[in-house]
Amino acid sequence: MMKQNICAFIAIILFSLLFAQFSSAHAYVIKSNPGQNQQASADFKTVSIQFSEEIQQTFLTLQILDKDGHRVDTNQAHIDKKNPAVLVNNVKKKLAVGYYTIKWKVISADGHAVNGTIGFKVGQPANRSTVPQTDKTGNDLPGADNLVIRWLIYGGLSFYFGFVVFLKFLYPARSPLIYKRKSTRIALWISGGILLLGVFLALPLQVTSNAGVNWLHAFNGEALRTTLVATSFGPIWFLMLGTLLASFVLQYGVSRTRSEQTADYLIWAQIILLFLFSLSKAFLGHAGGVQNQETRLLAVFADFLHLSAAAIWLGSLFSLLFFLPRAVKKDYLPEQQKTAYWQTVHRFSPFAIILVGGIFLTGLIGSLIHLPTFSALYTSAYGWIILIKAVLLVIMLLFALYSYLRGQKQGEFLKKSVLGELLIGLVVLFAAAVLANVSPPVPKQAKADSTFEGFSAKFNHGKSTKNENPPTQLTDPNKTTRVKEKNYELTLRVEPLKLGPNTLYLDVLENGKRARNLQQAVIKIRCIDMDMGETKIQVPLSKLGKGIVVKDALDMKHRFLINVHVLDKNYQVIERNFIASIK
Repeated sequence: MMKQNICAFIAIILFSLLFAQFSSAHAYVIKSNPGQNQQASADFKTVSIQFSEEIQQTFLTLQILDKDGHRVDTNQAHIDKKNPAVLVNNVKKKLAVGYYTIKWKVISADGHAVNGTIGFKVGQPANRSTVPQTDKTGNDLPGADNLVIRWLIYGGLSFYFGFVVFLKFLYPARSPLIYKRKSTRIALWISGGILLLGVFLALPLQVTSNAGVNWLHAFNGEALRTTLVATSFGPIWFLMLGTLLASFVLQYGVSRTRSEQTADYLIWAQIILLFLFSLSKAFLGHAGGVQNQETRLLAVFADFLHLSAAAIWLGSLFSLLFFLPRAVKKDYLPEQQKTAYWQTVHRFSPFAIILVGGIFLTGLIGSLIHLPTFSALYTSAYGWIILIKAVLLVIMLLFALYSYLRGQKQGEFLKKSVLGELLIGLVVLFAAAVLANVSPPVPKQAKADSTFEGFSAKFNHGKSTKNENPPTQLTDPNKTTRVKEKNYELTLRVEPLKLGPNTLYLDVLENGKRARNLQQAVIKIRCIDMDMGETKIQVPLSKLGKGIVVKDALDMKHRFLINVHVLDKNYQVIERNFIASIK
């Protein structure tokens, strides 16, 4: 019977993956026009900001302010019809010489609001005391209201989900009749109520973030309606609320039915719904913030399993501490109570090992996906929170090991060690609540390049990977330029090599055939004649040789440096510079 339950439990996890969708991490600016600290001409008409991902259609802000804070834009911020990752607004009239600030705010694809400022100048202002702060992106730690509500959701899910799983799989007397007991019903309704309260409060919290209002205005009808109807948060919130309310209906049915078989079916359905609730939370997390589709699916899968495993583990610990000692006294004779207690502890041990292993593995996967460099682990708030969670989990494992060793002796009840493990687990939930609202560190180009070069040199016997060959001129749009670089051949053609949109045909060959031993390919484009910022293109490996359309990078009659940066699976860097003259 135990093997059948474990198989069914695994089947539920696999079944729930059928509903996995892609979510996104917080959007960040990858390019703007004008760029930070850039000098713009007085007759320019349009300001645009390109983000790392598509942004949502509502709660958009793009203001252009002069040195006195007066708006000089048309108040018509909108998303570019040709590119849903670009935010656009126009200026009212020809701008005077001086310094200006772009203030922007958007909603990421995952529902998180992000904002920032970008400073630029028109002409050559004489008074530098009015220079605005530039390239600032809002990335503050979450407020107290955010932490409390997220903790209510995580804590409520742990107590509720974990208790349901504990009753079904771990408690020796697994008869559905135990659900009819008053103490069991009270525990389920209280834990479920905490979770429901967190879900309800998450809606006005999201409104305060989206609309930039306080809690007194969080229930504004229009802002509330827009959040539910026109943002990605709305469908996920309805899914969370629907699965939770349906779970309550099933829970009520279990306590009322007289058929044990019917009760068992209802309990299984309730567990499925709680897995779906956990999965819906993954939609609103940082998972999926990568371009590669397979990696994005892995991120969603890891986030879902991480939350599910942590909730079940902590809820089971809570049940061991507060439910089990009292339950065995009611369900067993005095001479059977100790045996029933230790039988439950021994059943929980391999169960916990699987859960803890899943927590560590999925946490590691998430860290590798969301941290751009190893140094970000100790130089960013996101990385430090991950380290704190890791330390707390190690402490929990020490408590668990102590409980397991004491369990072999079958002495006294494990109240102190389980209590310590549970308290540390609640702190981990608090850290998770903070982490959920802190953006992963944004890759900084200069820092990323230096870190990547040092990392590559380590795997190339200490040799620098910096490109020492002179740039190769691209002169004919009908001719493919070929260059040898290490044991590879890079081919590049830019067509039509004229002002406006161009198509870049990049390929990497090995022994005359397309190289298969590659990890990534990146193209960076920068104007040589003036500072216009840098365009970075992550080329999908499936697109090598097929053409990448570049719309905005080659948009002036100047010379452009095109840097091709390829990394193979042996961590060998293949890099070459090309020069394209746009006429």
